Amino acid sequence: MSHLFPYGDFTGRNLMPILDSALGLLEVAARGRSRQNVREVLGEDIQGFCTALAGGAGARTYRDRWREQLNRDIARKLDRLGG
Repeated sequence: MSHLFPYGDFTGRNLMPILDSALGLLEVAARGRSRQNVREVLGEDIQGFCTALAGGAGARTYRDRWREQLNRDIARKLDRLGG
């Protein structure tokens, strides 16, 4: 779960669809004939699995969104001061 936090918003609500999909994957694996355990389904690279769930390498994190918002706010205020 901690590997998914950077991709969440302040409340974490946007992670719910991601977590729901992961849970569905684990349920299907557990019900299957081979009855795979969590490590067999996710593999050894848990962080890589979480990154892939969140949209892959380069997916926007909360820091990226906050940085973009801050830059927009500063640009807007500078426009007001200069205009």
